[in-house]
Formats: sequence, C-alpha cells, structure tokens
Amino acid sequence: MDQTQQLLQSVVESARTGAEACAQLIERTPDPGMRNELLAQRDQYETCARDAERALYDLGGKVRNPGPAAKAGMWVGVRLNTLTDATNSHIADIAIQGATMGVIGMTRDRSAYPDADANAQGIASAYITAQQDGIERMKQFL
Repeated sequence: MDQTQQLLQSVVESARTGAEACAQLIERTPDPGMRNELLAQRDQYETCARDAERALYDLGGKVRNPGPAAKAGMWVGVRLNTLTDATNSHIADIAIQGATMGVIGMTRDRSAYPDADANAQGIASAYITAQQDGIERMKQFL
C-alpha cells in the first residue's frame, strides 16, 4: 500500500473510532445540549471517514475494518469510565481526551507519510481541524 492509501486508511480508522466513541457517549448522557454536541461531532467524524473511504476506493484501495475486539474494548471502556460519573464535565473530558489523541495520531501520520498526495493530506488536515473544533466546543461543558 502506498503512502497515500496508508494515510487515507489512517483517517478512516481514526474517524470511525471517533464516531463510535461519540455514539457510546451519546447513550450515557441525559443532557440534550451534550447529546446534540456529541451528535454533531459524530456526524463530523462520519463525514471525514466517508471522504477518506471514497478517496481510497478511487485509488483502488480497500478499507480495512477493525475487529470486533476493538469495538468491544471501547464499549467496555466508556461504560466503566462513565459508571460512577456521567456528568457533562466528565463526558466532555473523555471526548476532549479522545479528540486530542486523534489530533496527535493524525499529525504523526501526516508526518510519517510525506509522499501522500495533496488530496489525502487535505483530508487528513480537515480531519484534524474538525477534531480541534470539537475540542473547542466541548470546553463549554467542562
């Protein structure tokens, strides 16, 4: 797999993880404002994943799907992390930490694949920007 495809695959995996995390957190919050913000962030993650998938398919690549163990691990992690504290502040903290890890990972991947084409680099940059915007919006719930 060339660097362009590797970077796009990285965006797909990271964005899908973010969308799944948001879906898990949505189930744990009763607050309509927090729920709406998490829905908006999930939609952003899904849009980024679709953009990267489309670009990957256009290059003849195939998306690798994470195994069920990864999803199960996230489900357990969110459940345990919100078992005793499902306040907006705590959920915002979880979302901010996850998005921050995503920004770091994608920034690292962009550096690791310097020969990826401009379209893939742009999709990765848009993903980073979406995560940074989500972090800023979550700060209101801290």
